[in-house]
Amino acid sequence: MNGACIQGGSAIYRYVHDLLEAAARRDGSHPAVVCGSRTLTYSQLLRRSEQIGGLLLSRGVQKGDRVVLLLPHHVDMPAAVFAVSRIGAVFVILNPNLKDRTLRHILEDCRPSLIMTTRAELKKRESLAEASNVAAMEDLTGTYACDALP
Repeated sequence: MNGACIQGGSAIYRYVHDLLEAAARRDGSHPAVVCGSRTLTYSQLLRRSEQIGGLLLSRGVQKGDRVVLLLPHHVDMPAAVFAVSRIGAVFVILNPNLKDRTLRHILEDCRPSLIMTTRAELKKRESLAEASNVAAMEDLTGTYACDALP
């Protein structure tokens, strides 16, 4: 963000993940994301995004790389967005309901260094299963946050 800033209340933030860090410090125990009957607090969302960010780095994602997020609406989506932002990569959010042809065209055009999706999505899409730069969220994190929360 070449000098651009985000204003939140009386504070000014340089990056979107700065907003999450500030919210976690200020309101860590307050709900940040709700997934059905499950909730992530700001502190939990920050920890989850840090975990995913570390895993992205371990997969070779670097600053400026594009990371496709082909994920359903679910608590891991905002955690993944914050994680990608935190490491300086660019998130490309794609709707899992895209037709295969459209998805292939977008992936060819944006050439992501990593595609984050789910095991269920991999089973549905043969073209993704063959790609070497695909990671199922469950394999990256060991579980889906919605499934892991009490």
